[in-house]
Amino acid sequence: MIERKQTDVMSQAMHLGLFMGLYETIKFIFSVSGGKDSIVSYFYLLMAVLTPVVAYFIVKHFKRKTIIPDIRFGQIYSFTVFLFLFSAMIVAIAQYIYMQYINPAFLTQITDASMDLMTQLGKVDDYKDAIKAQGAITPIKYAIMNIYINMLYGAIIGFPIALIVNKLKK
Repeated sequence: MIERKQTDVMSQAMHLGLFMGLYETIKFIFSVSGGKDSIVSYFYLLMAVLTPVVAYFIVKHFKRKTIIPDIRFGQIYSFTVFLFLFSAMIVAIAQYIYMQYINPAFLTQITDASMDLMTQLGKVDDYKDAIKAQGAITPIKYAIMNIYINMLYGAIIGFPIALIVNKLKK
């Protein structure tokens, strides 16, 4: 019975993670297409701030529509983490395609911008050593790194979301 419940949580996380992934992909498109002071960059910031709210409504929808009669906090929390994992996989595909085929200079631009920032802060030598130690970042490394970051974000933000949603009546 426990295995069945976990399968339901996982399959629902995959299904709803697709929608969260599309949201994250649109957010990524806004982040790379907007300049510093363009209206598109403000849409990106708005979407970034609303990400926990969107996740809350998706998790709330999951709890109301789930076939598990006595869903507990742990299942809601694992659903939230899996939701962020599957959405991160969707956006990672878009990120890889963008960096590999659409704008191959994107990673170089990011590295140069961060190098300029480190120069202003006076930490350029430490930063250069760190870049040499890890090697040049590739589109696949960047996409996988963002999967880990989104999973960590999901684990952190999932805790309060699961607490709030767990208190709601089904």
